[in-house]
Amino acid sequence: MCLTLALLFAFQLPSGASAAPASLQYRAPIEIVGNSAFTSANGVVSGSGTASDPYVIEGYSIAANLTPGITISNTNAHFIVRNCNIQGTWLYAGIMLQNATNGRVENNTISRCLDGVVIYSSTKISVLNNSISDSSYGVRAESSSNNTISGNTLTDNVIGAFLSMSDANNVSNNVLTNSSQGIHLFSSSGNTVSNNKLTDTDEGITLSISNNNAVKNNLLINTTQGISLFFSSSNTVTGNTIVKGPKSISVDSLSTNNTISNNTFLDELAKQNASLSLQPSASSVNVGTAITLSGSLAPAQPGTVSIYLSINGSAATLLSNETLVGGAFSRGFNLTQAGTYSFYAYWAGNDAYNPARSPNVTVTATSPQKATPVITISASKTSVTLGAGQVVIPITGSISPFVSPAQITIRVTSPSGQVTSIPVNATASTFSANVTVDKAGTWSIQVQLAGNDAYNPASSSVMSISVQEAQPAGGDNTMLFAAAGVVVAAAVVAALFFLLKKRK
Repeated sequence: MCLTLALLFAFQLPSGASAAPASLQYRAPIEIVGNSAFTSANGVVSGSGTASDPYVIEGYSIAANLTPGITISNTNAHFIVRNCNIQGTWLYAGIMLQNATNGRVENNTISRCLDGVVIYSSTKISVLNNSISDSSYGVRAESSSNNTISGNTLTDNVIGAFLSMSDANNVSNNVLTNSSQGIHLFSSSGNTVSNNKLTDTDEGITLSISNNNAVKNNLLINTTQGISLFFSSSNTVTGNTIVKGPKSISVDSLSTNNTISNNTFLDELAKQNASLSLQPSASSVNVGTAITLSGSLAPAQPGTVSIYLSINGSAATLLSNETLVGGAFSRGFNLTQAGTYSFYAYWAGNDAYNPARSPNVTVTATSPQKATPVITISASKTSVTLGAGQVVIPITGSISPFVSPAQITIRVTSPSGQVTSIPVNATASTFSANVTVDKAGTWSIQVQLAGNDAYNPASSSVMSISVQEAQPAGGDNTMLFAAAGVVVAAAVVAALFFLLKKRK
């Protein structure tokens, strides 16, 4: 009956088409067959087809009147179709993928199509966060496996999501409203249908000739038939909430070995309480350490959790919003200052559950115990003689214990008392520098560490360098002068003797 209605509905004509958003570009339908057809002429705006750089098709307004709006077939390159607006006349699909892998279809708006998105013989396809309305099928998968259909808003469709002969797919966190059938699995196995919200559907979730599937944590409101199993075995149906619907899960006599447990049936949407937990990976750490905050919501529900933070008793502020995945969430955080950090998590609730808040948890961050290092220094020479104006003396030293980095200062005091500071960024337990001396006298050298988060202030002992003036060239001339005097005196005596002898 429902399939007949779907076919009749598919051939109705629209009463009118709405204009595309001004930011979109009108273009003809796109058809890509094979990887080589991912070209700019076919609507590709960027990408090279790899996992890190997929082909991107986006920003178009397309009429799917005489052909599907976008067709991609026989491809294994990575691609994304996003931010497009596609409208049809219920005759063709908005987006059709056939024998394709490694694709994402996300954030598109599709209406009045035979299928909003249809997947044939395809794998590793993600259909995410699309808005699909007024179509025969919202999302349909035929002979396709290992695909994800999540976060979509499916409104006023004959069938919201339909899987036929399709295995190991994930249908989760979708919102379906006003459908003849919400989610239908036909001859499909190993699929997970979880955390979906279905409102005002005649048939909520249906399994026909389908085995080994998991239907869990879904919310069904005002459904004529809530969850039904026909000729389906070894399925798990658990944690679902049915409001204003049947008081049991419908299982026919040909369905066996199914696990039906922990499902809730309500006459009215009387909200129940949920439990929210939050735990830090450590309760006491050093400043600069990263921790992980993790928690869970029970029973598991879709949505987001807000994490709030207070430091040293300050007013709590929002740290982040984290998406619940299977009822769990986590967030990394780096404690950059000393103090007491207090965290709590908050979930706003939904149609079935009241808001929930976790207890406060605290983490203490302390500065590491400071070390008082021992600093030693030595010089290649402690006594030097000035040459041509100045002498460069290599200085070496060590810091123990050492914590990198250590900013030290070498203070050099000249004989006249003038101080020169040489900064050195020590990246190892030993360090070196050059000191230049340019006048005679005693020079003093000391290494100082001002202290930081790792060190207390410390200084080395004072090392002295003795500097002498250089002697004039040739050395000591006293003996030369004496010898010269003797020679002169001898010459004078010889001359006098010669004169006296000549007179005689």
